[in-house]
Amino acid sequence: MQPTLTFFLNGKFLVNIKFILLILFSILSVISCPANEIDSLKTFAEVREFLVRKVDKLWAEDIFFSADRDSSSAFGKNNFYKLDIDNNHLTDLIINRKFLFIVTDKGDGTYSTFYIDKAWFLMDEYELTGIIFKENTPLLLLKKTYPEKGKESNVDTLMFQFDNFIEYTSLPDNLQIEEITIINPGHCMFSSCEDFELHIGAGRKSYYVRTPFNEKPETLQAVIDEDTYNRLVQTINIIKLSTLSDFYDVTWTHPAYVTLQVKYNNGTCKEILDIGAVATFGLVNLYKQLFKLKTSQNWQPIKP
Repeated sequence: MQPTLTFFLNGKFLVNIKFILLILFSILSVISCPANEIDSLKTFAEVREFLVRKVDKLWAEDIFFSADRDSSSAFGKNNFYKLDIDNNHLTDLIINRKFLFIVTDKGDGTYSTFYIDKAWFLMDEYELTGIIFKENTPLLLLKKTYPEKGKESNVDTLMFQFDNFIEYTSLPDNLQIEEITIINPGHCMFSSCEDFELHIGAGRKSYYVRTPFNEKPETLQAVIDEDTYNRLVQTINIIKLSTLSDFYDVTWTHPAYVTLQVKYNNGTCKEILDIGAVATFGLVNLYKQLFKLKTSQNWQPIKP
């Protein structure tokens, strides 16, 4: 069965021949897919009221809904779209206004927000150029609104996997991962403001050296649970680690940064210094999974 896609331009429902079949299929899908409140939204005013009431009061700020330019394109600024992004059979919301962001229905009365625009204050802006489907999986086609001087804006194809967005590939790697290390020298990112190093080695055995601000270092150990570790390995293979650059930089001053080290296939080592920590959507996805280990695993102090 084809997925449902509904989209709006300046708050007006658009009918497009390309989507007639999708609309027909959506009628049939009502029986099997439960409706939610997002399904009833028809205008930007309704979208904004819903976000303020159900998601976060910050959506009352004009900056998120200001329209800096108009668009007559089906995919462009000042549109919003309704479809199931995370494949939980509930309709989610893509808003392409001043900024590009996505709100997903978690199914328990709460919602998650994902900012596609990256960097501090969302300075690295993206535009939605299309939505396609691969085996019922929605893929978002994006390009940078303001590419670097002298460079063309390449199109990124994103899918939702492992609780966040990641570049789509039909041919992931099959690397045999041996060690994973991430180092954050005290920058505040992903809800963490401590200097830490986290290392995962053979048998999923891991150590975590943390140095909270103005405190002494503490070393903890744990065995990463199998499901979580397998997700990390799958993510590394999807982002095609060996094809990534060794160094990424940003244009703003005083950025946060991380160092990622991965050993694979009998000792081959890939090290990435990511100044800004926003190099690719896939790397950000991986960083967030690694940062989450600090609270999701059963860490125990290593006694001297």
